[in-house]
Amino acid sequence: MKLHFSLLTLLLINFSFSQTIIVDEKFTPKLSPVEYHTLYDSDQIMISKGSFRKGTSLKYINNVESYDSKGNKHLWADNENFMRIEISDSEKTLRGHQMLLNTFSRFSINHKYITKNTKTDYISNKKDKLYNLSNYFNDSLEWGITNSKLKFPYDINLLKDELILITTDNFSRKRNKIDIEKPNTDRLIGDNHVKPFNKKPGFMFAPIKNSDSSFVITTKSISKDYKTCILYRTLYNFEGKKINENSYTVNTKKDFLIYSTNNNTRVDSNSAGATFFSNHLSINGYYIDEDDNNNMYIYGLYGKTAKKINVPNSPAGFYVFKFDEKGNKIWETYKEINNKTFNRKKRLLNLTEINLWTDNNQIQVVNHFGLKEKTTYKHFFNVDSGDYIKDNNNSSERSKMMGSFNGYQYQYFLYAFRQIDNYKNLKFDPNTLISYNENAEVKKYISSIIPNKKKIYFNMTYTKNGAWLLESDNKTYYKILFFNK
Repeated sequence: MKLHFSLLTLLLINFSFSQTIIVDEKFTPKLSPVEYHTLYDSDQIMISKGSFRKGTSLKYINNVESYDSKGNKHLWADNENFMRIEISDSEKTLRGHQMLLNTFSRFSINHKYITKNTKTDYISNKKDKLYNLSNYFNDSLEWGITNSKLKFPYDINLLKDELILITTDNFSRKRNKIDIEKPNTDRLIGDNHVKPFNKKPGFMFAPIKNSDSSFVITTKSISKDYKTCILYRTLYNFEGKKINENSYTVNTKKDFLIYSTNNNTRVDSNSAGATFFSNHLSINGYYIDEDDNNNMYIYGLYGKTAKKINVPNSPAGFYVFKFDEKGNKIWETYKEINNKTFNRKKRLLNLTEINLWTDNNQIQVVNHFGLKEKTTYKHFFNVDSGDYIKDNNNSSERSKMMGSFNGYQYQYFLYAFRQIDNYKNLKFDPNTLISYNENAEVKKYISSIIPNKKKIYFNMTYTKNGAWLLESDNKTYYKILFFNK
């Protein structure tokens, strides 16, 4: 079971705001908002409308539309019955699934359908498991990686199994199975390395942004003393051939590398519901700045004690290493944090989150430590030098879990768990909370809302040229406001 405990979106950006109301609509039966997606490069927000299946959080998505910053609406799908949708990295292609697995999908490119597949039954037609392994897609292909036993990626043993690339053409539906030359695994194991968790080295694969011709496999080598981590990125084309490979070495001068939840993390759960890291990739995360020569930032936590994976530990601070695209180190920086909450002994690291991105010639690092914690920690550094600039920490109370509780599911358009003293009935996600404290226009708008007994929920998300504030009582209405950069 794949879980991502993400309380922070990838972008928390500082803007000088001026606002525009983009949408102000009432909920209607069977055509109410059920989810949203951010189209960052296109400066749009996408809304899926439909309803929830009674007694569960399963969605019936009938309509998909997006809005640009001027309020223009773009229709992507209508009169459908999707259970989930995905958007390609180019933000041009929508893939809608009519079952939970990928057994029946339709594509919309530039708002026009190009295919309608024949429905297949995943359970009775095992051959179509190949299709369910197509984890990714672009404007040309659906694709995924498996082994000879057609295992899902998290069940593959990189040491023993071969890798097979599966591609399906979006237009012709022609499918190919291609053997892949594996990344070198000898560098991942040995007496001087940490032992692979469950005897399987972690790896992950992902598309290259705005490329229909290549993908990357990421692996990591971690020294036994938890002082050094080498991240390997192996680039392939869709014929399964290696194109290039770069490595990035983090050799900490501060104590020891420790685990965290970041954008490289995979968290699993056992039958009792307890969660744990499923591989060593969670030792750190990375961020590639496509707007700055594909420079690479590797970031993570350090602690005064080295401990094995899934053993509670006490963070002492965090580090950031900057590399050029080829792996040459540009600088490294460390931020020690002396805070009882942050430094708590025996902290569950799979609930300890750290994220990084760049904006306005600054690096922003955000830490958060689970729903019960009151404070989100935000730190700023100079992009060129790595020099520390300032902190901006935001405190709030955690509100009770909200929703239509049906055993284990919720039926809400917006999820928000944070509240501040002055507005007990207003619920914020971390992005909105930070923007409320940092930006006068956001604070002015939220402060203008007349208090009443009705709970109102807020989410904030970001695109290239602005910020989008979503507001809803999750029952009768929703609003979308755009704040121009």
